[in-house]
Amino acid sequence: MIGARQIIGLTFLAVIAVPSYQMASAQEATKKRPTKDPIKKVSPHSKSTSQENTANSEKVQTPRSLLGFHVAALSEFPMALGVQGSLRVGSRLLFYLQGGVVPELYVNMADSIAQGLGAYGKETGDLVTDLLPGATYLEIGGRLYVGSKTRWYLEAGLGFLFGKSQSTGKDLLEAILGRSLPGGAGTNQIPVEGEVTALKLGMGYSWPWRKRFHWDFGLAILHPIASSTTMDIPWLNGGAIEQALVKELDAFMENTYDQLYLPMITVSFRY
Repeated sequence: MIGARQIIGLTFLAVIAVPSYQMASAQEATKKRPTKDPIKKVSPHSKSTSQENTANSEKVQTPRSLLGFHVAALSEFPMALGVQGSLRVGSRLLFYLQGGVVPELYVNMADSIAQGLGAYGKETGDLVTDLLPGATYLEIGGRLYVGSKTRWYLEAGLGFLFGKSQSTGKDLLEAILGRSLPGGAGTNQIPVEGEVTALKLGMGYSWPWRKRFHWDFGLAILHPIASSTTMDIPWLNGGAIEQALVKELDAFMENTYDQLYLPMITVSFRY
């Protein structure tokens, strides 16, 4: 038979063993329970796909149309003020046609530059300043854009200038030609007309502004390659003497233009 002491001892052991077993079971359950990762895992496939999409979106650009038309307001100082129409072909070629008038201020500046460079003297300058204010100027040319961003450009053009004067005095023409004109008073006015064809070579930079607009800044040299100068001496009635004088004046002006290399600054606002 089990005594009272033995019963008390077994009861004591049971009381100690049960909590210990519960603690051990809890620890083991904790070890087996999976740890939750607060960061959502991304599969390697979805990650690579996302990277490819990002790379493709960076490479994809909106293709530019093959042809583009532009209009511009421009100043070719000290040559002309006018407007320009142009046709862009691809991203590197542009062809233009422009026209304008020659302001008197520009003529005076060009005359000062030409005389400063020694192209001609004061009397010829007086004829130029009589002949060119208000003259019509036309130019046709093209540009080649260079560089990775196609902003710098090389430019070449052919210009045509048409001028007319009603106030050229007989004494001024005598000073230019170095000889006396027969008949008429020294103050008589002689209408003079002139045409000049000039070659323009230059370079510049095109600055895009607000996506659809461009500011174009250029430097160029203008050199006349052909000219024609005529005059009408009323009292000579188109006779042989007048024809000889016209030919002499034309040769003189052509020789003068041949020595002229006029630097120009071009600014245009293009749409």
